[in-house]
Amino acid sequence: MNKISQESIRAWALAHKDEMVEDILRLVRIPSVSVPGDDPLAPYGEACAQALDEGLALCRKHGLEIKDIDRRCGVALWKGEVPASIGIFGHLDVVPAGGGWAQPPYEPFVSQGYIVGRGAADNKGPCVAALYAVRCLRELDVKLHHSIQLYLGCNEENGMTDAEYFVEHEPQPVFSLVPDVSFPVCYGEKGILTADLVCDISGSNLVAFSGGVASNAVPDTAQAILQDVDAEKVQALAKCACGITCRQEGDKICLTATGIAGHVAFPEGTESAIQKLAAFLHRHHLATGAAAKAVAFLAEAFADAYGKGLDIDFSDDVSGKTTHAGGMVRLEDGMLIQNINVRYAIQANQQQLLAQLHARCNAAGFLVRNLHNSPPCYTSPDHPAIPELLRVYRSVYGGTAVPYVMGGGTYCRKLSHAVGYGPGIPGLVSKFGGGHQPNEGMCIELLCNMVEIYANALVAIDPLLE
Repeated sequence: MNKISQESIRAWALAHKDEMVEDILRLVRIPSVSVPGDDPLAPYGEACAQALDEGLALCRKHGLEIKDIDRRCGVALWKGEVPASIGIFGHLDVVPAGGGWAQPPYEPFVSQGYIVGRGAADNKGPCVAALYAVRCLRELDVKLHHSIQLYLGCNEENGMTDAEYFVEHEPQPVFSLVPDVSFPVCYGEKGILTADLVCDISGSNLVAFSGGVASNAVPDTAQAILQDVDAEKVQALAKCACGITCRQEGDKICLTATGIAGHVAFPEGTESAIQKLAAFLHRHHLATGAAAKAVAFLAEAFADAYGKGLDIDFSDDVSGKTTHAGGMVRLEDGMLIQNINVRYAIQANQQQLLAQLHARCNAAGFLVRNLHNSPPCYTSPDHPAIPELLRVYRSVYGGTAVPYVMGGGTYCRKLSHAVGYGPGIPGLVSKFGGGHQPNEGMCIELLCNMVEIYANALVAIDPLLE
């Protein structure tokens, strides 16, 4: 049994803090938005390929064996007594930066004890902290029975096809930790459903409609362009509306709505700019023809964030309420295309949910296209690793937080045995934005604590996973 003290691990983490921050800054400078394509050398785009190369180079520099898995993802291995491994699954891709940043999103900086930049919290900072936890154990000469496998993905934010590819081509770890949630332990995730809702509005006076930057993010900006309207009337209406601006472009009127961004799984405090703009058009009867019915549907469908507007509201005692958002909208060749992202309760009847969604949309003149359903995942809270993970977390932070389930989607849903484990702290108020938000920031003290927690957790669960 390993005889390593928590104080030794804490001291190591603090001694390597500055080096860890520099490694994170290197990764955050890369604008690694995942853009799937046909290039076998960069299947998720050149920026993701660059981030993968940089991430694997860091792992190699810190003493781990690395393997590039067909440019889709990579793994870094620290060998134990047996090949069977404990996994740590993080991702290097990020959501698009969006607007509202005080500083350029890919020019990261340190301020007030935080690293600020797109990806600092979700998920490059936690990836590097997990790497440092493994490095800590290796440099302190801790011996583990299982090998440790650190996974670096490139498509978590845009489909998780990287993890699917990994599972198809590589042996899975016997148990995995995913540093992409809040502590203490997330043992279940709601189902995720995405689709495009498509409506033909050709012949209407709505000539452009756009908004949002990602399917899983509540949109904070949206724009519509109208023709054949009374410009002075529209301008007067916009002046009286909160978060709506208006300008004239030749014989057309351009309307812009501003909302509050956030993650679809945690919609409290967000405000959809697409819904706000659609509601403005509907309330004042500014759209004509098929567009009038279409914007009325968008206004109703996203007036709430809990499925009611799409007739799919459902909650259970295991996972709580279903949540939903319309992350992106566009108008192409007369077709209005609204993307939806739904996080449905773990015990929901999936067939019934899909039937109700189709019925609601069809009644409004929309067809459901490009539907993808990722079923929920669940690990019994009685799994022997979970009490140990909870104990280790409490040894650093104390408190009474308990294991939970959530609406976010992580790599856990692609793996056979995995739980979410940090680095977020329940109730912690960030001085900067969170993941998927402008001015995204990651607390450096939290990262150091994560190194300590992960190192101790690996030691604690290693003998439990025969």
